[in-house]
Amino acid sequence: MPVEAAEAAVRAAAEAGAAEVVLTGVDLGAWGKETGDDLAGLLSRLVGLGTGLRFRLSSVEPHGLTDRLVGLMADSPDVCPHLHVPLQSGSDRVLAAMGRPYDSVSFAAAIGRAAGRVPGLALGMDVICGFPGEDEAAFEATRSLIAALPFTYLHVFPFSPRPGTPAASMPGAAPRTERDRRCRVLRGTSSAARAEHASSLVGRNVEVVDVRGRSEGVESLAADYTRVMRPGVQEPRPGRFEVKVAAADGAAAVAG
Repeated sequence: MPVEAAEAAVRAAAEAGAAEVVLTGVDLGAWGKETGDDLAGLLSRLVGLGTGLRFRLSSVEPHGLTDRLVGLMADSPDVCPHLHVPLQSGSDRVLAAMGRPYDSVSFAAAIGRAAGRVPGLALGMDVICGFPGEDEAAFEATRSLIAALPFTYLHVFPFSPRPGTPAASMPGAAPRTERDRRCRVLRGTSSAARAEHASSLVGRNVEVVDVRGRSEGVESLAADYTRVMRPGVQEPRPGRFEVKVAAADGAAAVAG
């Protein structure tokens, strides 16, 4: 999308009453490579429009976490302190088989730089279980790398062969029962991390935008991607505003 089109879309969203805009795309961090631009430059221009919106990045590959982008996230209150970065595996052998353009060391380094720069950074990661060639040692390498990173949640998927893709004909895919077991293990890890993060917000003020009304109240979204329930509230409120977290309910924070 050209810069001018993105700016027009943001202005239209603001005029329509939106509170948050999400920048999304396939390999988002590579935006602008055809024109000599980059994602940080685009984000800076969108923030500079002065619409009052906050901006969130969807999934960004590790190579997209440039110093300029991370610096903008750290310095601008209009950019959500939230990154979702595809890991897929912590095994260098499996990453190479996947054709991923990074290894476990460079991935951890990119995440470490971002976490060290952005206060309160929330980190989500994608992980695939049971890719061809992922034996138990490779799975344990994934678990070890995840445990060493400051992650907030995981999106976990079992390997699912797609006809016509190179992976579909690779030998050594784990049986479905084993893929499912590994997914359960990592989803349990994710659930525990989500609950711990929600609990860490108790007693703090967080900026939210309202998402939808529910029978028990209004569901909001914090800048760090935590779901915040506002019980007893009947109608969503426009714009960005702060609430105080009074309790945690599993992965969700509860305002009071």
